[in-house]
Amino acid sequence: DGKTGSWFSDLFGNTRPEEKRLREISKATEQLPQTCRAGRRADGNAAFLQWQADVVRFTDAKRTEILPGLMWRKELEPKLRSDVNKLKYSADGKRLLVIDDFAVTVIDRESGRVTNQIQAEEVSEAYFVGDSQLVLLTGNLRFERWDLNSSEALEVRELVLRRNCWEERLSPDGNFLACVDQATNINVIETKSGKRVWEKKEFYPLNVFEYIRWLSRSRSEAENG
Repeated sequence: DGKTGSWFSDLFGNTRPEEKRLREISKATEQLPQTCRAGRRADGNAAFLQWQADVVRFTDAKRTEILPGLMWRKELEPKLRSDVNKLKYSADGKRLLVIDDFAVTVIDRESGRVTNQIQAEEVSEAYFVGDSQLVLLTGNLRFERWDLNSSEALEVRELVLRRNCWEERLSPDGNFLACVDQATNINVIETKSGKRVWEKKEFYPLNVFEYIRWLSRSRSEAENG
């Protein structure tokens, strides 16, 4: 979009990497001799038009893959539904947890077989609990606990708080959720009952600059997924 950011957006950590790269390219271009920076006519000559047509016609459907050192390959079934957001191994290293935009998938590492696939959107956290359970939390604070042996949901609950969470984390066993709300209060919620079991008000009052920086970082993380 042509944006390069500024010292102000740098200060609050709101300049995107691509904007920084464009800024550096612009600076480097300004250091080139004038003859190199002189504008060129954008004539549609035959060579360019041929190159353009070749690009449009290009397809990699028939391209032969060259993968030096490839020892093992497995096609997943069912397939992942989008790009992978997070990968995690179980404590024993035998299973792989894959989070994409629409599901949480559990894969047996040795065979590459998909053992579980749980449909869930905007998953912010998911991990194994013990040898047979998985817990997950979505961006709207929907908590789920699954039995991996039976592929059945043991708990499904919408956790309701008076204020939206700026940051949230599940406990390792999935029994509690810690939430920092917009008033910088810390709330600990029991996921089984949805009840608040502990609260500390204004655990760290933010000054104006910290508040703006936190807002900018939260917005940047939301935009970049």
